[in-house]
Amino acid sequence: MELSMRWARRSRMHSGTRQPERPVRIVQGGTHAGLRLESAAALREIGFDGYAWAARVGEPAEERNGVLDVLGPALPGDRRATSWAWHALGHRRGVARGIDMFDCVMPTRNARNGHLFTSQGW
Repeated sequence: MELSMRWARRSRMHSGTRQPERPVRIVQGGTHAGLRLESAAALREIGFDGYAWAARVGEPAEERNGVLDVLGPALPGDRRATSWAWHALGHRRGVARGIDMFDCVMPTRNARNGHLFTSQGW
């Protein structure tokens, strides 16, 4: 996490040299709430246009949701994103917890293989 924060500071010093650039950085810390909060605070202090959090593919929903519950209040409400592997129900839960942008290969990969996400499931 500390290495990631050093990279975040360096990248922020050099951002803006290519326009338009809207840097988003990932909040580190795995499923450890304290580390996630520490990472979120450090990234907010540096200042970015967006803050994301990620997890490993197949991480249990209760762990994912626990991280979302902790991080939601710790990040700006208009700049939250995730790069998790989500299914349709997960997107709805994420939006309910304040996520406004999703970055994941799963929807594209499923669409490429003939799957469609609907309000009824997939």
